[in-house]
Amino acid sequence: MPSDELFLWWSDRVGATGLALYGRKLWETMSSHWPTADQQPGATPAQIEFARRWRDMPKVVFSSTTSAVDWNARLVTGDAVTEICYAATGRHASGAYALNQQATTANCG
Repeated sequence: MPSDELFLWWSDRVGATGLALYGRKLWETMSSHWPTADQQPGATPAQIEFARRWRDMPKVVFSSTTSAVDWNARLVTGDAVTEICYAATGRHASGAYALNQQATTANCG
């Protein structure tokens, strides 16, 4: 298990993330643990904080085989590049997502 110091470092990154992008395998790993990790016996304060931030962070899951997502996530089954460009340029229909401009300048004209 990583140290509390490492959890706090990652937790700060998660807290500053406007939108996380997940593929199916990473989504399955994270969503099988973090939604209830803060309720586990022996959870440290750092783990509790990370779990809360993870649940609150907006997420997009790219998968053609996953049927549903939860915990502030949205499932995208279509073209990932198009979806990322829409999100990055603020043109997504929901208007809920914004990414760092650096992530989009090369491919999303």
